[in-house]
Amino acid sequence: MEVPAVDVNELKQAWLINAQATWNNPNKQLGRDLLVQLCRPGANVDAVAARVWYLDKLVKEAIVKAASDPHDVPFYVPR
Repeated sequence: MEVPAVDVNELKQAWLINAQATWNNPNKQLGRDLLVQLCRPGANVDAVAARVWYLDKLVKEAIVKAASDPHDVPFYVPR
């Protein structure tokens, strides 16, 4: 599945708001109306939502992996 390109600033803003909203409520999701307000007119809101969803899954997976073995995480940098 190909996901269309999105504006990086819109993605950052949506990601931060999603992270704040779901930190203590993991089953909560951003509403489409909120994403429409965050994005510029004409933006592909569905593509922004898809990328936020993918990032959320990747970050959670990395956190679980880091908690189990910090040396097995691809971005681990020894001090």
